[in-house]
Amino acid sequence: MTLHFTGPFPYRPTAPQPAARAASFWRAAGAWLDRRRQFRRSVAGLSSLDDRLLADLGISRDEVRRVAGRGRLPGWE
Repeated sequence: MTLHFTGPFPYRPTAPQPAARAASFWRAAGAWLDRRRQFRRSVAGLSSLDDRLLADLGISRDEVRRVAGRGRLPGWE
């Protein structure tokens, strides 16, 4: 049995090109901005509710940012 190698041995993957790294950076930055925008909208929406409605939801006024960031409180299943 004979093995034939057509490329360099040992194989070493090439590093991503600068354009690919830049594109990856901008995709990640855009995703972060989208998450941040959604967080701000959630905080604004929950903050606009009165205390009675928040209590009906099981949320106190000081938990609004935590609920907006996680989408739930610890202990919620």
